[in-house]
Amino acid sequence: MVPLVGADDATRPRSGPWRGTFVVETTLAAGEHRDLLLEVSDRPFDRDESEPPSAAQLWDTTAQWWAAMVPPFEDTVSPRDARHAYAVLRGLTVPGGGMVAAATLGLPERAGGGRNYDYRYVWLRDQAYAGHAAAVDEPHPLLDDAVAYAVARILEHGPAPAPAYTVDGADLPRERRLDLLGYPGGSDVVGNHVVDQFQLDTVGEVLLLLARAAALDHLDGDGRRALELMCEVARDRWDEPDAGIWELDDDWWSQSRLAVVAGLRAAAAVSDRHRGGELATLADTILARTSERCLRPDGAWARSPGAAGTDASLLLAPVRGALPADDPRTRATLRAVVSELARDGFVYRFAPDERPLGEAEERSCSAASRRRWPGGTRATWRRRSAGSSGRPPRAARPACSPRSTTSPSGGSAATCRRRSCTRRCSRRRSAWRVRRRELRTVGGAPVGSVRAVPPLRRRRVPVVRAHGAAVRDAGHGQGGAVPGAAGRRRRRGGRVARAVRRTRVGLPQ
Repeated sequence: MVPLVGADDATRPRSGPWRGTFVVETTLAAGEHRDLLLEVSDRPFDRDESEPPSAAQLWDTTAQWWAAMVPPFEDTVSPRDARHAYAVLRGLTVPGGGMVAAATLGLPERAGGGRNYDYRYVWLRDQAYAGHAAAVDEPHPLLDDAVAYAVARILEHGPAPAPAYTVDGADLPRERRLDLLGYPGGSDVVGNHVVDQFQLDTVGEVLLLLARAAALDHLDGDGRRALELMCEVARDRWDEPDAGIWELDDDWWSQSRLAVVAGLRAAAAVSDRHRGGELATLADTILARTSERCLRPDGAWARSPGAAGTDASLLLAPVRGALPADDPRTRATLRAVVSELARDGFVYRFAPDERPLGEAEERSCSAASRRRWPGGTRATWRRRSAGSSGRPPRAARPACSPRSTTSPSGGSAATCRRRSCTRRCSRRRSAWRVRRRELRTVGGAPVGSVRAVPPLRRRRVPVVRAHGAAVRDAGHGQGGAVPGAAGRRRRRGGRVARAVRRTRVGLPQ
């Protein structure tokens, strides 16, 4: 049952990109408003559908509900900001369920950038963060919601907790596509790749949440059993490689170990004397082993034994209570983060390699998104979704097609023929350098950041395709096709056109 009130002129296209949706066009004068009421139900309504509820009454009910749900926070430094943050967390929390990380899918951080994930699920780490925030002033209802959800998942799944679940506690679905339009520059990916990951730092964060609830006398018998079970998971699995807070490849991430140390110390503080001593000893053992393997020569924490760079998340260790704020390791790590990761008032998460921070951060996440894309790379999905060329699916063909070229030394060097090759290999790097460039206009319309095509030998011709429009020469602001009259130049132009068909740019509506 889907009654729609206030949009009698709505249409429902049967074809085109808006098929199956309601489309309403309306013009409002200054100060005028229009109420649209949409009701969705899986069963018939109890009342007469010819008598919809009053929009004004619904607005008043909504305002009263939110006023009752959000505490005043009058004793905080910034009551207005605290109420705003609490309202956001409450809005993301399903009644009787968990708090989703975000209410979005198919929404990339930047057009064509590759960071396109479905965040409509409950990460236990985020649930723990929300519970911590709700207990800073006093134990607010969001703390009890976070604890109840975490306890239910721990008792259900035992020593193998997943990083995230659905709002009702079910396992995450694997990534797939819905064959629907995504946000311009994104795609309609649902599900999440963390379904197969183990994230050790989540164990530490959940321990901190349950210990905080116990200290406030908001932990019942089930919560105590969940706390003990998480302590056993920390004891048995602290030395295992994990995906870490950034959900990367499995490694011996130091931040994960420090999170467990903080969680064990908090659990020891709310346990009896004998059990508390055991947990404190385990925390000291993990901290000593982490210091042995992950301290750099300058005394700062390294990301892992094999990654000498530092990580901004390592600054959480003293905040969570893993070690004191005046500890030499804390001070050295703070100096390293400011020196290596801070630029122009912003702090990057980490430096994946020797490239400049902005470029390295963007490229590393794009590479990670290609590894996690279901059924192949992002380029594979883009070409497979076209489906009208008559060619076999991308996955059935090789990722790159080498050819022989003559190197300056006279030898033969392999390069990559296709710009769509997604391997981070020397062939691709030596053949094409994919750059990101800000294009001011496309046919007179402003656009954002898009992926430019590889430069030609004679001149650069950035070409984009917007919303199915013809390929245009954006570099010259003209509406014509890609330059190239005949022969070699036409073939080169054709390759440029094929390369940009995988890039869609969102134009202003």
